[in-house]
Amino acid sequence: MKQEVLVASSYCAKTPENNVLNRGARKPLCGVAECEQDLAGLALHRFLLELVGLVYHIELSELLSQTRGRKKTAFARQIAMYLAHTTGGLSLSSVGRLFRRDRTTVSHACALVEDARDELNFDRTLSHLESTISCQMQLFRLFSSKEASL
Repeated sequence: MKQEVLVASSYCAKTPENNVLNRGARKPLCGVAECEQDLAGLALHRFLLELVGLVYHIELSELLSQTRGRKKTAFARQIAMYLAHTTGGLSLSSVGRLFRRDRTTVSHACALVEDARDELNFDRTLSHLESTISCQMQLFRLFSSKEASL
């Protein structure tokens, strides 16, 4: 958990030049006021990327890449964005900030993944991923409430 807080503190730095995840961007990924909400988003983002990477056999570095990459990588990233929005409950703009993409790109990704759910095996895979993410989010909430009471 301390490591996630360290990552989140660099993510939510006030100035873009201090923001490790934002090097080269024109504006900060999140404002200071959004930091507390984005801590949960960061934990969800990391979990989603690792989970989707594991299921689809894609390296984390490929999923985090600024470029589209291979078709397989781009679709796995779109799945992660879809899951962050639908299961994670994040807005399209929040998902866009986490994945360093525009909200319209996230919307397009969600539409593609939703259309692909017509295929039975793909739909089953996504259902399993959604269940796993929901369980993990309950654990995040449980540990967050325990830490707050300490």
